[in-house]
Amino acid sequence: MKYSSLALALALGCVALPAAAQTLAAGTKWVNERGSELTITSIDSASGALTGSYFTLAPIPCKEIPHPVSGYVAADRIVFSVHWRSAKIDCQAATALSGILEKGVIAMDWETIFFNPQQSKSVRAKGSDVYSPKK
Repeated sequence: MKYSSLALALALGCVALPAAAQTLAAGTKWVNERGSELTITSIDSASGALTGSYFTLAPIPCKEIPHPVSGYVAADRIVFSVHWRSAKIDCQAATALSGILEKGVIAMDWETIFFNPQQSKSVRAKGSDVYSPKK
């Protein structure tokens, strides 16, 4: 009896079903509130290994240049790194990012290690951003 009531409610459209959830999938693009963008190019189905690209709009010399990323996806979790070096410029920096996909957005923490010429040494910067699907 319980199941026939559910079937009837579904047939009549009386039960709201969740919209298709956003997933961490190859071919998706994600943008944070500051305009930086992650593109997921591929995810190996066996290992979860991820490849893609990332560009930042942060006020650094490497901004607006796509840089390769590598990392892993496991269900709703993502971790990847960016080496801020290209044929055009070496920003002497690397960033590690990790996040969780929840309610259609990725809550991401990051840590960047970069050479600070004023201090003549490498230093760390940490932060958090929210990434939404790019439309």
